[in-house]
Amino acid sequence: YFGDEKARQQTGCNLSDRYFEIVTQRDRKFLIPYIFIPSGVSYCQGKPEKTVELLDRGIDAISPEIHDNAFILPLLQGLDRFLLLSDIEGAIDSYELAAQWAQEAGFSSSAQRFGQMAQYLQDNPDSVQALFVGWQEVYKNAVDDRVRQRAITELENLGARVEQQPNGDIR
Repeated sequence: YFGDEKARQQTGCNLSDRYFEIVTQRDRKFLIPYIFIPSGVSYCQGKPEKTVELLDRGIDAISPEIHDNAFILPLLQGLDRFLLLSDIEGAIDSYELAAQWAQEAGFSSSAQRFGQMAQYLQDNPDSVQALFVGWQEVYKNAVDDRVRQRAITELENLGARVEQQPNGDIR
């Protein structure tokens, strides 16, 4: 449903939250669908609270012992909490969990980066730079053109100048 961009152009993404609700109820330990939840539910539907709820389901069911990349779930949740919900404390908790899980899975450099993100938010909760980096991350990981455009708009609102490169890439 969510991965078919041509169909989504006709139907929109109004059913994304229901779709991911069913998928995550049926198999809470299936990591891949969780990766698409922020794009489909937060950015397309404007329901970041539902995204946090759905990602909590995965965080409760998946751990580094089950899947090496489990740290992705609290990392995605941290972004939504920070960028869309202005829940700094929740974002810090999510980034700290992502750091812990990345460390447990042997991703030391990622663990260090996530821990630094948590510390930076503790020290600078109103940081425009953190918002900028967050929206860059959303753009870089977007699986949908509308999500990429939303990230560009947010970056421009923060003062970024967006340029299209000769090869078509955005910088």
